[in-house]
This record gives sequence, structure tokens and C-alpha cells, in this order.
Amino acid sequence: QDALVKQLEQSGVKFSKKDMVFVTKDKTGQVVWLETGNSSAGLKHILDGDGRTQGHADDFQRAFGISRSEIPAHLEKVITNGTVVKNQLKPVRNRMGYERTYYYNGEYYVVTGIGSNGYIVSAYPKRIRK
Repeated sequence: QDALVKQLEQSGVKFSKKDMVFVTKDKTGQVVWLETGNSSAGLKHILDGDGRTQGHADDFQRAFGISRSEIPAHLEKVITNGTVVKNQLKPVRNRMGYERTYYYNGEYYVVTGIGSNGYIVSAYPKRIRK
């Protein structure tokens, strides 16, 4: 983890070490990280939404039985170990970001919005229909 933080520092991207929830590298080779964030991005946005939309804490509970407090560790596992099945660069609020879908543990997807710099903006669960 220290090596990945050092890599972020050397790349010059803006991030907050004290607000960092986790940092990892996914199967695309990109260093990605989650910060506590605010209503428009990061863990707070994932859990509670932005005021206009609800967060996804209940969605994770319904989809996978994952409690609110387990979501950060779950996301880290999925992003680190999951297979990237979709990776599309698209405009998100006047910036470019990745809509990345991960297949994990033989059973489900987690769809994420990841900034081109690696910052995890949002994430939500999506079950595979077999």
C-alpha cells in the first residue's frame, strides 16, 4: 500500500492521504483509491448519495448482504481481485472517467465510476442474471 501511495505522489495527482480509505491496483494496471469524500464523490457519495439521489448502501445490502460498514473492504476486494469485464472512458460531469465493471467471485458485478486519475467517484452493485 505504501508503494502505491508513493506512486500516486510521484504521478502528481491530487489526493488526501488522511482521507484515503484504501488504495489498490486493479487488473487494468491502474492505481485506484477511495477517499471518504463528500456528497459528490467517494465513500460518502457511495453510501449516502448526493442529496438528489440516494446512496447505494441499501443496494449492496440487498444484492450481496453486505452491510454499510463492510462496503469499503468489499470494494477493495472486488477492485483488486475482480476481472474487468467493461472499461469505457466517458465524460462524467465535464471530466473524463471510466465506467468500469468488475466480475468477482463467480457471481456478481460491481460497477464503478473511476476518474482518469484513479479516484473512485462512485460504485454500485449489479447482479448477474443467469
